[in-house]
Amino acid sequence: MEKTKDEKTFSDTLGGFFEKTQKFWIVFLILLVVASIAIGVITTVSSKSKLKGANFLDSAVFNLFKAKSTLSGDEVVAAEEKFLADVKSFAETNGKNDNTVRAYMMVAETYFQNEDWKNSLDAWLKAAENGTSYLTGISYYNAAVCCEQLADGVNAEKYYKLAIENKDFELKPHAMFNLARLFDTQGKTEDAISEYKNLINAYSDSNWADLANSRLILIDNTVVSE
Repeated sequence: MEKTKDEKTFSDTLGGFFEKTQKFWIVFLILLVVASIAIGVITTVSSKSKLKGANFLDSAVFNLFKAKSTLSGDEVVAAEEKFLADVKSFAETNGKNDNTVRAYMMVAETYFQNEDWKNSLDAWLKAAENGTSYLTGISYYNAAVCCEQLADGVNAEKYYKLAIENKDFELKPHAMFNLARLFDTQGKTEDAISEYKNLINAYSDSNWADLANSRLILIDNTVVSE
């Protein structure tokens, strides 16, 4: 049966909201995480090699930002390619530590901004593999976002679930809503309902729970009208 006007309005608004803000969220999260990692590295550095690595990454970011603000065209492209090559080389040879995770995150975010979802996904997964617990969750979450951009629902589901299962991941309500929305858009109505309810039960005071409640009402109305 055809959806009501209210149902279309909500669905269109919600879909448009996530489409328009997806990049904002990933940029926002990365800025927070990279900043926290940088502070953690500086305050807990225990060796000259770690300090050298942190300084290298800071310098790489500074040089890229400087190039983007003073150059244009092919020169900016060349500066970004050099940044990616240098930071990836560092990450691949630096061992398993926070500097390595930070490097992979920087690479992942650069690819994401260029809408190179595949390379961004690969870098997020490497960040997850090399990270400590609180960094693993956000890396899997962003990997799931990349999978959605690639229309890979199977792996998007997998990585959202890994993020949600991480005990130190602080954005679980958002990830749970995204997982439910993923089921919803795939026509897996029962799975979507279950995940929306899990979110509401676990985080009843969050905005994501409010959105989940709204979506459950619309699903119920749709089923009744059919």
